Amino acid sequence: MVGVGKVWSYSIFLLLIAACQPKGNQSETSKARVLAQVFNKQLLETDLDGILPENYKPEDSTMIYNAYIENWLRDAVLMHEAEQKISQNIDIDRLVKDYRSTLILHNYEEVIVETALDSTISEAELNQFYEENKGNYQLKESLARLWFMKIPINANEIGQVDLWWQSEDLDDRLNLIEYCNTYAEIYHLDKEKWYELAKIKRHIPTKLTPLGTFTQKGANITASDERYKYYLRIFELIQKNEAPPKEYIEEKARQVILQKRKSLLLKEHKENLYEKEINNVKVFTQ
Repeated sequence: MVGVGKVWSYSIFLLLIAACQPKGNQSETSKARVLAQVFNKQLLETDLDGILPENYKPEDSTMIYNAYIENWLRDAVLMHEAEQKISQNIDIDRLVKDYRSTLILHNYEEVIVETALDSTISEAELNQFYEENKGNYQLKESLARLWFMKIPINANEIGQVDLWWQSEDLDDRLNLIEYCNTYAEIYHLDKEKWYELAKIKRHIPTKLTPLGTFTQKGANITASDERYKYYLRIFELIQKNEAPPKEYIEEKARQVILQKRKSLLLKEHKENLYEKEINNVKVFTQ
């Protein structure tokens, strides 16, 4: 039996020889050559068939083969140790059988879900879920619908931004979005979205925010330091520990609703199949 170190050197040697020699017909070789051995495990020359990627460079083939052999050696040593130390009471064949059954059932369930699950969720369902479960989603941080921009103080035409910011004109709002796409380090200008105030607050130096700014609906501030100019306007505010708005948990609601549908679909399919095949079910008492 050859140790790992010797196996490595021998395997490289044999591999280099194999790489340089033309392959004969299968009839000329009754047994594949052994490239490496760890205890009772052998790596055969035929095990390397097909490991070279498409469009490989011939000069890279030896490196690829050697890397494969080294990985095989490491895995073989670990497998040997596992076989020696794993509990002898474990029924490997039974575990493999159970795992195979689990894989088959899981893949079949996925087929059922893909072909039979209705993934359409109505607004009424979302509203019902929200009313029944909003107490379970109390906010850990305050939320707000807002506008926020953080723009470098030396950005081009920064003075024009002040005019667009105060304007209610749609064209000015579009100009502001286009400007932010080019110059802003960060910006949020979707009035319908909800944001965690704590994340917004981290972008504004404490010394620039008046006391109470982040707890006041209707707050509208503009401030600057030596590097950035900051703009913040709060349209609606929900404090920490209150129920979130429906829009904020809508994605979670959809996931929960679909998961419940999926579980019910699989349960009903199993029961219907059982009732259909009940006459073919046999139970043998001991």
